[in-house]
Amino acid sequence: MLLRVYPTRYTVGHIENIKSLFKLFIDPSFENIPLVPGPCREYIVRWYYDPEANACAQFWYGGCEGNTNNFETEANCRNTCVYT
Repeated sequence: MLLRVYPTRYTVGHIENIKSLFKLFIDPSFENIPLVPGPCREYIVRWYYDPEANACAQFWYGGCEGNTNNFETEANCRNTCVYT
């Protein structure tokens, strides 16, 4: 897999998703990372990977803290986590 990073073209959300992707290579137990919405109250729609269903689902992200099981789009979550 080839990853190209162009900082001037990516938003903070993209950078966070790239960090999540790198987490896959560092921590093979990524699929065991639980959903953590974070303590803040910004209520942003995000996606997380549910390993029991091998699917991605929506949740309300608080906007701070949380963990790497947090994706801006369903497609990004599926492409990163779902086994086909």
